[in-house]
Amino acid sequence: MLFRLYAADPDEGAVALAGELDPSNHRLFATALDRADPQPVDGRLVVDGMDLRFIDHRCLIHLGEHARRRGVTAVLRTSRSSAARLVELLDLPDVRVEVMR
Repeated sequence: MLFRLYAADPDEGAVALAGELDPSNHRLFATALDRADPQPVDGRLVVDGMDLRFIDHRCLIHLGEHARRRGVTAVLRTSRSSAARLVELLDLPDVRVEVMR
């Protein structure tokens, strides 16, 4: 399996992502996100992406669509500054990337 989506900090309503989200599995990611249906807390769906090695723009779009349908902001915490740049270029208002070091 190229990626894992699993529960993380329940106090933040967080989920975690590990591995690689790329063109070969972006539809699987969308399905996994919909089926897991993580519950937001205080208007935010926190996604711990510190163990992500790669995230494709399609997966960021899926994350944004998931957040928009729930009326929240997806907060992706990752060490990948490229994800923040992609969100900016794609103008995804429902996704915020926090680059952690």
